[in-house]
Amino acid sequence: MKSLKNISRTQLNSEKLMLLLDTYEQKGKEYYYDKLFEKDEEILFTSSLEEDIYYIGKFFQFDFTDFKLRQWSKKNFQARNKEEEQFNNYKTVLRRIRRAGKSFELVHTHIVDLSRLISKNVRKVNVNYKDNPEKTVYNTNSRTPMTFDLEELIRLFNSEISHKNHETIALIINFYIDFINMEIFTSYNKEMGLFLMYALLLKHFNVFKYVSFFKYFYEKENIFKQGVLEANYNWHAGYSSYERLYILFIDILKDSYQELKEKAHKYELQTEYQKGDYVRITILKGPEIFTKQEVREKNPLVSDSTIERILKTLKDEGHIRPLGTGRSAKWQRVFDNKDFTHTQLSFFSETDFE
Repeated sequence: MKSLKNISRTQLNSEKLMLLLDTYEQKGKEYYYDKLFEKDEEILFTSSLEEDIYYIGKFFQFDFTDFKLRQWSKKNFQARNKEEEQFNNYKTVLRRIRRAGKSFELVHTHIVDLSRLISKNVRKVNVNYKDNPEKTVYNTNSRTPMTFDLEELIRLFNSEISHKNHETIALIINFYIDFINMEIFTSYNKEMGLFLMYALLLKHFNVFKYVSFFKYFYEKENIFKQGVLEANYNWHAGYSSYERLYILFIDILKDSYQELKEKAHKYELQTEYQKGDYVRITILKGPEIFTKQEVREKNPLVSDSTIERILKTLKDEGHIRPLGTGRSAKWQRVFDNKDFTHTQLSFFSETDFE
């Protein structure tokens, strides 16, 4: 608990403080986004979850091809080896965290359960023990489980959250630093620390219900690793520096809220168009060379079957042509997008509303 107990040691400069204030201004709009996306919440939830799973695979450097990683992020496959078992475990952990959302509670028994879930069919994880400095004639145990320290860390964190004397992001980061350095379990401490940190961010910042946290986290992987090194240095002496991590997570939140804002704008536009027509517009007014995945990313609320149907229609009409074969094949427009103008949509069009 050396980081949480000394949380006041880091102060933000005025520029980063303004970014932090802007983050909380965007956080104040979460109710608006929840109401806006209400009808398609499950689609957005699934889309961002698949992205989270994909980038977790990238971060932990699974030896999967990109195609395999995307497929395993979307669908459930039976594991055939330890690596695939581990990926499925991470995927299960992420799904449970996402489903918990704001209802997630930091309880030491849940973390013990997490240690079993994350290591299932891969390796056995046990609780570490430490020498008992308070051994007496009434307490003869020479060693005590580290879960006692975990309970104390959780109590301190929850107390700080409830008293609101310190900023939430800073508290979450310092909980993470303490957790990984305390080495409560025989293995998976860093992995569990990362998932717990994510669960706490999701609980307090609703943006990650609609936007992939791990996409931005993976982009800034090197900054994160450097920040962890700096935070671990002098941790035992109580002089851990978390400034780099603090700034990193403020930046991730800033980028995430910006993406959410753009998604909301695009969603409002899509309500004015039938979804099939909006896909046509994004293809015919977009880059000359593109992939189906890129079209999907621009239209997260449209099903794959609709996108495939529009691609086939545009191909049959001579507007696009495939470059190669297979799922990862690229497409090319065969006319200048300046020649394309979308017409007024009819209220009686037969285009389906998916």
